[in-house]
Amino acid sequence: MDGSETLSELMEDYPHVTEEAFEAALIYARSHPPPGRPTAGKPWRKAS
Repeated sequence: MDGSETLSELMEDYPHVTEEAFEAALIYARSHPPPGRPTAGKPWRKAS
């Protein structure tokens, strides 16, 4: 849902999973990011 697929596309691919389950999974994923440093950029370095 945060990637390239929409909620409706996911629901078509997985008809047995409810919309509420997809929304709960999205909330969980947003509130539990992967551990470690961010992979995009290096905010601790200043541009010269």
